Amino acid sequence: MNMIKPEKVKDKAESLDSVYTWSTGVSTNNRLVKASTEELLAEKDGRMTKGMLSLYDTWGASGVGMILTGNMFVSQEGKSRNGNLVIFRDDQGLAEQSELAKRIQAHGAKGIVQINHAGRQAMAHTGFQPIAPSAVPLEGYGSIFQAPRAATEDELEQVIDDFVESAVFLEKAGFAGVEIHAAHGYLLSQFLSPLLNLREDRWGGPLENRASLLLQIVDRVKDAVSETFLVGVKLNSADFQRGGFGEDDSLQVIEWLSEREIDFLEISGGNYESPAMMGSESTQKREAYFLSFAERVRAVSSVTLIVTGGFRSSSFMDDCIRDGECDLIGIARPMIVEPDLPKRLLESRETVALQARDRLGIKTLDNMLQTFWYKRHIASIAQTGQSLGPRASRVWALLTEIPKVLWG
Repeated sequence: MNMIKPEKVKDKAESLDSVYTWSTGVSTNNRLVKASTEELLAEKDGRMTKGMLSLYDTWGASGVGMILTGNMFVSQEGKSRNGNLVIFRDDQGLAEQSELAKRIQAHGAKGIVQINHAGRQAMAHTGFQPIAPSAVPLEGYGSIFQAPRAATEDELEQVIDDFVESAVFLEKAGFAGVEIHAAHGYLLSQFLSPLLNLREDRWGGPLENRASLLLQIVDRVKDAVSETFLVGVKLNSADFQRGGFGEDDSLQVIEWLSEREIDFLEISGGNYESPAMMGSESTQKREAYFLSFAERVRAVSSVTLIVTGGFRSSSFMDDCIRDGECDLIGIARPMIVEPDLPKRLLESRETVALQARDRLGIKTLDNMLQTFWYKRHIASIAQTGQSLGPRASRVWALLTEIPKVLWG
């Protein structure tokens, strides 16, 4: 591996509330990022709703420096489930997306849209048979997810076009950038995995081939948008599956992404079968699940680095920024429970996010229960501007969300 050494010299005066500026002159007001979380507030066909706009009214006023939307899907057939927002590249879609960009950025935050294709992680109720690198179905979810088929060459070219056209469209709508989702087991992550990508053509085999779909999308998006439109990537540190995409693979892909001068990298981990992005019992005993991997990234790349997952205390976030462990800090679930948390984190280094977790000890059920519980909070913020709080019923969340999973 050819190491790309960091060129940036960290200013020890940098802190959580300091401005971050890219070489193009684009800057954020502070180092806090509202990390992406699935909202499930769209119409069944993927169109925008008033609830979606209201949600981002609240988060836009939170004081956070950058807001990453929940994953928006680049095509109707590429969505993960009903309720996901689809990027409709028509006049109605432009009006809706322009209004969303306005709401997100009204208080100075930079609005970044996370663009995605679900691949095999598409629920059966969508009515589309999902494409994937190979016909490898998800395990552990029964019939909730439909078995995928291997994508054709023409379909992969269309996927690339969909990502590029979506980025251009979103810049026209007024957003500050896009984050290409190549983590958490979605399509681009599936291509990176040797367990899921069994192809013998130019898209499979060695890592260079498995990464080519992501790299071509990055190249073409950057060529199609302006220099000041931020283009970032969300990438797994690892899939946490034996024989899957590992940390050494990830570091090599990061080197290739750095050569393409992406504007930022957000690191995460896991997928639906091994959801490390939700935190495990061991990772929840300390803050920041992926900081150890961030150290390895710093050794090979100077890319602007966002670390998301597990951060809870303002003082610890401040230390991470000051010590150069990352450039920007992503928080998602804490802002679902406390929508005004960023202002308090920035105002006082004594601020600590509320702890809100309750596990049954059954892995798949716990993951679903946590997801459903946070979805109920998001719906509440969209409707009332207020969270349900850390003591909200998990049972009620389970009963209300299960039918949506099964039937959409």
